[in-house]
Amino acid sequence: MKTHHPNTLNSILFSLISVIMIMLAVFVGISGLLYSSANDTSTRQVLQSTQSHFALDVAGRVEKMTLSLFHLSNNPKLTAEYLGRDRAGLEEAVRETFEVFRTQHHITHLYFTNLDQTVFLRAHKPKRHGDVLSRFTMKRAVANGEVSHGVELGPLGTLTLRVVAPWRVDGTLIGYIELGEELGGLLSTLSDKFIPSLTVAIEKKFLDRKRWEAGMRSIKDKKPWERIERFVLLEQEKTTLDIKSIRNLLDQDAPDRHGDQSRSEFVDVHPKDGSTHRVYIQPLDDAGGRHIGHYIYSLDITKNIESLRDSILIVAAICLALALVISGAFALIVRRLETKTSLAEASRDRALQHLENLVEERLTEL
Repeated sequence: MKTHHPNTLNSILFSLISVIMIMLAVFVGISGLLYSSANDTSTRQVLQSTQSHFALDVAGRVEKMTLSLFHLSNNPKLTAEYLGRDRAGLEEAVRETFEVFRTQHHITHLYFTNLDQTVFLRAHKPKRHGDVLSRFTMKRAVANGEVSHGVELGPLGTLTLRVVAPWRVDGTLIGYIELGEELGGLLSTLSDKFIPSLTVAIEKKFLDRKRWEAGMRSIKDKKPWERIERFVLLEQEKTTLDIKSIRNLLDQDAPDRHGDQSRSEFVDVHPKDGSTHRVYIQPLDDAGGRHIGHYIYSLDITKNIESLRDSILIVAAICLALALVISGAFALIVRRLETKTSLAEASRDRALQHLENLVEERLTEL
């Protein structure tokens, strides 16, 4: 007459463990999603913040160059030498000022240009003059009669921030003055200030290969023209992406990117070394509105991913340990209940047997 129910108790124990494991899986999954979302938001903010600081830095430099042009155009010595058509005298008069611009403000170009847009003096290359400047910034300054600025692409693939101002004396336009700063220094400064690295990719169709290669030889740069199909790179020392990853990023046939070149986007890149990089690709437009390439901001998020994985493993281990402890405690309680139940059933069986024996004895006596 034993009525043990081990199968029922085991079913209860199995159900409890199953519920705990399901709750563990849900908890770990939700924790992973929340952490991943927070990390994704954080890295995007870092990359976009870097891009915003870059834009603000450029705006600040434009303002400083505009102020410098105002002082140059109001310098009576420079005006006299220019109107007297004394190129050597103008070079001598502006030399010290340009040296200050170059060493303290990173200005790399200074032009004094005639009304017909021919160069009267290049302070940075005095022997070159007489050529016509047909850049977008110059054309806009001539057309609007106002200060014009923008990023211009040079034949060597260099980017120069240029500011052009009409030169007026007593309200009469006598020419134009232009200041320029190559962006290489600005990009290096940006890389020093912020964690993300910045690489600039320029489309080859805007460059002359022979002039570009000659320029690379002149600065002893051995980057081959063919290493990326459609682009040449202005790389920085802090670039975290390997060349193959950049090549795959740029050379892939991506209709979204090449079809909508005005759109910025985030991409996760996984080099062969097992690392993970979050990349922010921003269109690069020159002063004329041409899409000439991309700014590529990259941030190594490998440690973030590893931290996420380790956190999930720790949480999972803790939850699993708790599940085992709870299951073990429940199993112990169940076993004790089974033991007590078995003892009670045995006592009951003995009592019933004793009662049956008494009944049989009494029947026998009768």
